[in-house]
Amino acid sequence: MLHFRLALAEKETTMKYFLTLLVMIMSSWISLSCDCIMLPIETHIKETKFILTGEVVKLLDTKEEGHYFQNFDSTRSYQVKLKVLNSYKGRLKEGQIIELGSDFSDCSLYFVSNGKYLLFLTRDRTTGKYMEKQCSYSAELENASDYIKAIEKQTKYKRL
Repeated sequence: MLHFRLALAEKETTMKYFLTLLVMIMSSWISLSCDCIMLPIETHIKETKFILTGEVVKLLDTKEEGHYFQNFDSTRSYQVKLKVLNSYKGRLKEGQIIELGSDFSDCSLYFVSNGKYLLFLTRDRTTGKYMEKQCSYSAELENASDYIKAIEKQTKYKRL
């Protein structure tokens, strides 16, 4: 009987370790998702140095470009070259080509070739690359009409 109790206690201990390990794995997986507290768009407009719309002209997360970042989908990229369509804030010119870097977070946009985007950007002083401002209102252009109206109103942007 004592042998049976020891075996049962050993199984319970093993099960407790297994469940603890399972909880730890699940909580670390959940923490990889993007979780942002969105401030009002007016706050982002005021605090962001560069706000623009742009079109992707080149994907940079490719083996050919040497920026390969575990990109298994050759039609998408975190790092891109972008043509400025409209510059709402910051000194960027329409038609200018800029390079967007990435920190490869779950909150970063995953760009498609020829895709059009509204972007809230910062600039990395070391590399000179523009970076998407995390937890902002950056979005695919087709989903950004309300954001653009707010930007135009606050920046007094006039369409040509």
